Amino acid sequence: MKPRRYQCRRVEGPIKIDGSLEDPAWQELPWTDDFVDITGQEELRPYFQTRVKMAWDDNYFYVGAQLEEPHVWGTITKKNEVMFEDN
Repeated sequence: MKPRRYQCRRVEGPIKIDGSLEDPAWQELPWTDDFVDITGQEELRPYFQTRVKMAWDDNYFYVGAQLEEPHVWGTITKKNEVMFEDN
């Protein structure tokens, strides 16, 4: 599986960060493809859609995410722990 490439557009001025993608700046940005399993195996397709929009300006890198997962949780508590071995 080859790494995918995505557009990360430059925006003028800050994007409102409030947990919503309603800011007009977000509306102009393209979605990534849906995320897939890190191994790239087709039979391991995620049950729920995850995708993001990305932008940057002179001060910040912005990521707006849409995650359909209804039960988000985590077990990693230390910096730089390997996350995909705990599936």
